Amino acid sequence: MAHYHLNIRYRGRFYRDEEGEGIPGEIEMKVRAVQTAQDLIGTPSYTIPDWLDCTLEVTNEAGETVLILPFTEAVEEV
Repeated sequence: MAHYHLNIRYRGRFYRDEEGEGIPGEIEMKVRAVQTAQDLIGTPSYTIPDWLDCTLEVTNEAGETVLILPFTEAVEEV
């Protein structure tokens, strides 16, 4: 099972997912990224007042970026 980190970038600030999670494959990782963005959009935050101005940047175990998902695209998936 591959290990991915679902990090958030907001206006030049980078919030690293320190723990990450095991996800079986690439398709499941993309689905998980969309679900995570959708869940966060509905979560109030003082640190991030506008979730739609964020991207979810997924990195693999080697630290390579494997997916960049603008939160606006996650809204379109609903």
